[in-house]
Amino acid sequence: MHNRSTSRSGARTRASILTLAALTVVGVVAAPLSAAAAPGDRTPDGPSWGTTESSADAPTGSDLSARGTATGEWQWARVDGANRYEVAVNLNAPFTSAEVIYIASGQKYADALSAGPAAYAQGGALLLTSRDSLPDVTRQEILREKPKRIVVVGGTASVSDAVYQQLAALKPDITRIGGADRYEVSRNILEYAFDGGVSNVFIATGNNFPDALAAGPAAGHLDGAVLLVNGWGAGLDAPTRQLLTDAGTQTARIAGGVNSVNAQVEADLAATVPSVLRYGGADRFAVAANINLDVWQGQTEVAFIASGSVFPDALSTGPVAAAFDSPLFLTATACYPVPTVDAIWGSDLDPEVLVYVGGTNTLSQALIDDPRYC
Repeated sequence: MHNRSTSRSGARTRASILTLAALTVVGVVAAPLSAAAAPGDRTPDGPSWGTTESSADAPTGSDLSARGTATGEWQWARVDGANRYEVAVNLNAPFTSAEVIYIASGQKYADALSAGPAAYAQGGALLLTSRDSLPDVTRQEILREKPKRIVVVGGTASVSDAVYQQLAALKPDITRIGGADRYEVSRNILEYAFDGGVSNVFIATGNNFPDALAAGPAAGHLDGAVLLVNGWGAGLDAPTRQLLTDAGTQTARIAGGVNSVNAQVEADLAATVPSVLRYGGADRFAVAANINLDVWQGQTEVAFIASGSVFPDALSTGPVAAAFDSPLFLTATACYPVPTVDAIWGSDLDPEVLVYVGGTNTLSQALIDDPRYC
């Protein structure tokens, strides 16, 4: 591995909202986003997702005026599906092709957390599968997007050999990135996808999922990666130190407070790379907000919102949010944590469209129709 070049073959350019038109898509209610595709890039190719809707006012609460949160109607979108596999497929509705499709377990979260930024970096998508059977919606999406290759992440305990063979029948150019544990898988993903090196790496615990979810699109914004570590361990392991050195990493960005990635791991990072930043917060919602406020300094056209309690719907959101150069926020099921509200409505981010990922059991319609603070 050598110092990172200034360009990567197949990487996507960032999309922007050029039109807000209507296009009916089964299982999806959303604000259509579109952008012209650049040759070789994975950008939205036309109107997408569904019909535009207008929201109620921004969240209300007894201290709203004191907090200075803006009010007024805003555009919203919901991307849902019959299950987590269909949600992942529906998220990719704006795209007609992919350089590569990464396949990860939809039953476990670890492998997908690093695979999302890798998929974005290589102009691709992230789709989900069960361990023992390839969902038909996933198979159909692969046929629709016609990737040049497939990358399966995780060992056979996550994606069985039977599923691998089903995927190989669709695209013979296929590889598996495995490892002895989630940390080795994460390292191997980074080395595979960022073979020219990577300057910015988000460091997240592999013991839980929320911090790494928000770090995924932020990594995409910075052309960076997400690397999992044992944040509760005795320090940074030698293979991770060596990988960061070989990758020429200049900044390690810790996602989460010391309860997620402890002070010894931070100290070892500081001895390994030139710069270490930490995005902490009182909880997972604050961590996500703090990541987004620092990485996106100024208005964003779109922001994605997913559950901070369950992982499946958010796993495939990362590469899609990155393609729209958009942050991913976390929320509770029926109300907004204060850090999420402040970052979306009370900062310079001020997104024009909010994209809610998941059905009403995960993200209640009350978030849109009667938004409130938790």
